[in-house]
Amino acid sequence: MTRSANPQSATRDRLVQAALEVFARLGYHGATVDDIVAASASSKGAFYHHFAAKDDLLQAIAEQLVETSLAQIDPVLNDRSLNAFERLDAYLAHTGNWKRQDGGRLMMAFATIFRPENLLLYH
Repeated sequence: MTRSANPQSATRDRLVQAALEVFARLGYHGATVDDIVAASASSKGAFYHHFAAKDDLLQAIAEQLVETSLAQIDPVLNDRSLNAFERLDAYLAHTGNWKRQDGGRLMMAFATIFRPENLLLYH
């Protein structure tokens, strides 16, 4: 078993991933901090070290999804050797590849957001 270079970051990432899974299963409002802590195999202290509340965890999930998507397309959008049509074509190809590679996680996040009991989360 290898250790993470930054154990705090690994714990935070584990909490975010566990929250996605718990929110998908129980809904945002049905999930508790205890559910997320249990699913992440972390402590409640670790949760509150990284997040002040469940809402902060939700923001971290949104930020992670945005960062991941931007990291995928940023090189294409900043490639000045391509004209606008080539950049658009490369952007669409990169986006398609990203969806294929990380589609399960994306579907879990969006399925959670669009559940009827999570309407407030959507807004």
